[in-house]
Parts: sequence; structure tokens; C-alpha cells
Amino acid sequence: MRCDTRTGAWTLLALTAAVLAAAFAAQHIAGLTPCRLCVWQRYPWALAGLATGATLLLPPGWRRPSLGVAALTLTAGAVLAGFHLGVEQDWWPGLPGCSAPEIDPSMSAADLKAMLESRRNVVPCGDPAGVVLGVSMAGQNMLASLAGAAFGWIVTARARA
Repeated sequence: MRCDTRTGAWTLLALTAAVLAAAFAAQHIAGLTPCRLCVWQRYPWALAGLATGATLLLPPGWRRPSLGVAALTLTAGAVLAGFHLGVEQDWWPGLPGCSAPEIDPSMSAADLKAMLESRRNVVPCGDPAGVVLGVSMAGQNMLASLAGAAFGWIVTARARA
């Protein structure tokens, strides 16, 4: 069954806007401080939103490739969210910027003070910022990214040429 790329694009654009709005609301309204991986997970959604928005402006021959780009970025976002979920579950270690530096017994007092100051701004990636119904925000993002990517791939595959 063929489908209209514009309808699919509007639906995907609404999903990207809702997910990004939820992320920013969690941060600025609910007061949840995002870790480095949480912030990085916003980029695929923003890129997917731009690609989907472009789909609405492009001539018909360019709509399928543009939706494909959106689906690809959401697929990458699902992988990133899955990695973050694995860090939260202690399946593997996070990235170097995901945790505060360790205290070294041989540090000078000035080095220790500087290190403690830098730790103040680090939000550990292994500590979920928010959990709803037993699913962390990284897990929720992974599910939303998978759903958005699947929808994007289906619309891309079924779109009229």
C-alpha cells in the first residue's frame, strides 16, 4: 500500500517535536539535570526533525530520500539510547565524560581542590535522571527512537515515488 509522504512527514515531525519538548520540559520544568549522553540523545531527534521538515518543503522526488535520512538518524538515536541504557544497567562502562574523575592519593591539595570543583558539574550517565513505570528516560528514548525509526522506514518504503 502506498502512502503520502507529506502525511508521514507531518506525523514524524509531530513525534520529533513531542520528544524534544518532553526532554526540555524534564530539564527546565521538572528540574532533571541531563547527563552528557542525555544531551547527545537530543541530536538525532533534532536532525530527524530538520530532515522531516525539509521533506515538507522539497519537491516530490526528494521526499523519500529526506524521510530516509530522518529514519536513519532515529535508528542511530535508538543505538545511542540503547548504549545509555546499558550504562545505566551496568552492562558496560560509560564514556570518559560520563563520570567524575577519580581521586588520586598522590594529588596535591590544589589539584584535589580543582578536581572537586570539576566534579560538581558532572552528572553521572549511569544514574537515571528520571524513571517512569520502571523505565528510565534513556529506555523511553530508545523505545520512542525505535518506533519513530520504524515508522520512518515504513513511510519511506511505501511512499509514492
